[in-house]
Amino acid sequence: MSSDYKPSTNQYGIISPSLDFEARKGYVPESKIWHGLSIAVGNGANRVQVGRLQSWNVDAMTRQVTQKYELSAETFGRPVESVPGRAEGYSISVQRVELWENELEKALGYPDVFADLMDVRWAVDLYEYLYKGKTLYRLWKYPVCWMNNLQEIEKGADGDGIITASASFTYLPRIKLK
Repeated sequence: MSSDYKPSTNQYGIISPSLDFEARKGYVPESKIWHGLSIAVGNGANRVQVGRLQSWNVDAMTRQVTQKYELSAETFGRPVESVPGRAEGYSISVQRVELWENELEKALGYPDVFADLMDVRWAVDLYEYLYKGKTLYRLWKYPVCWMNNLQEIEKGADGDGIITASASFTYLPRIKLK
């Protein structure tokens, strides 16, 4: 299954060949690796790679579990039952190197950079593509992502001079598309 989004490009035409998991069994890692990870934004067939992401962290596996106790001489101080509750933590955090005329907000499809987060007028859908070599291994959709934090990483005299943005999103439960 091939991807349906446009790959990011750069002015130098730099690409990296995929590991060949099919022809070179035993000569490529068995460990799951993120060499083939791409993040896209959009909907339907209109998906575009966000590009220049430095980190992508999804917090989707938190669930409340309440332990119940009872007044009893036999079980005092120890839980007698665990009751599963609601899921929490539907958040994503990213870091991205900013590009001239294509800051994170624009890469996500907004018309301009934000004065503040009140300029976020609609949610976006984000897609996580994970490839095993050239083959799409897994595709997650993170629907209705609302940006709830955006900041530029500290600029300092001892830094590398690269402007990096950090953002967080809250989303509805992810959907496994593949």
